[in-house]
Amino acid sequence: LTVAEASGFVSTSLHADVMDFVMELQRTSPLVRVETMAVSAEGRAVPLLVIGDPVPSSPLDLRYDDRAVVYFQANIHAGEVEGKEAALMLARDLVAGASTGVLDRLVVLIAPIFNTDGNEKISTGNRTNQVGPEGGVGIRYNGQNLDLNRDGMKMESPEVQGLVENVLLRWDPILFLDSHTHNGSYHQEPVTWTWGLNPNGNRDILAYCADELLPDITRRMRDDYGILSVPHGDFINPMEPQRGWVPLGPQPRYLSNYVGLRNRISILNEQYPYVDFETRVNGAHSLFSSFLDHISENKDRLVALVQEADRAPFRRLAEGNTREFALEFEAKAIDLPITIQGYEMVLVQSQGPRPRARPTETLRTYPDLPYLADWVPT
Repeated sequence: LTVAEASGFVSTSLHADVMDFVMELQRTSPLVRVETMAVSAEGRAVPLLVIGDPVPSSPLDLRYDDRAVVYFQANIHAGEVEGKEAALMLARDLVAGASTGVLDRLVVLIAPIFNTDGNEKISTGNRTNQVGPEGGVGIRYNGQNLDLNRDGMKMESPEVQGLVENVLLRWDPILFLDSHTHNGSYHQEPVTWTWGLNPNGNRDILAYCADELLPDITRRMRDDYGILSVPHGDFINPMEPQRGWVPLGPQPRYLSNYVGLRNRISILNEQYPYVDFETRVNGAHSLFSSFLDHISENKDRLVALVQEADRAPFRRLAEGNTREFALEFEAKAIDLPITIQGYEMVLVQSQGPRPRARPTETLRTYPDLPYLADWVPT
């Protein structure tokens, strides 16, 4: 059991607990090998689980192997611990054979505790806006006091340097999934996610995420796991929900956008903070499983999509075509409108200069909302 499960979802795991868990998996199963992705500023190893059947000793073993590599990352913000516990559960599932057929087509990399230093600073005074765990959580920043999800491009941290060198360049996964917990609009769905949004990435990959991944993952979560999910975002105006739903921007300092610029399928997962800890962990675990199932079932098509995205710039150069690189953008709606299961909202006075929107107990469905996730260059 994970620490979360063993404690009845009252506590989350320390770095030593995670290392004990992953080393036990490696000791008891030939399908798991544990690498060190990075060493933190405070000297803690960032473990990377390599899971396969057979497990490759290095990427060179896959040279004549048609399995694809996928990568799941959690705990980049160490107050947002749901993904950490869910990633350990996912590793256990794979070792136990619960994800039937996945390891025939995929090699799965898992980094359950990306921010090892922030994780050790557990306190009940951290992230008091979210519901549990009662034993407290870590902090947002790493041992250098850097926000690792603003370290794309500049790469000042050993964690992000290790991610680039030892995962993205070394293993070159076709899927990157980064797990967080949100602070934002109120709604009933406990799981949200979106994709790498920077429009300088490959447009065919962006279209695949919007047109095919979004409806399929939504269906899998609902039908296979009984969990409602929506694309990640917030109401443009919570008092005027019909105006639309918008995610974080496309800047590549966010790691999901940074990896999207590398022409890979890149996913940002944000759990909903206002449901209980167990619901958040189970939601993250189900989302990870849904993506594994989708990527596994569509592996050949997605590998071809990524390979074509890599070839396209060279083809343009060979044809003498120049390419513009966008620096400023505006958000437009994708073709697929979305439905948010929300609440009637009211404005209440806060300590700040403006009143804040808060939910009432009256449930309200907001159908056919524009999802402003197509960032168009200006």
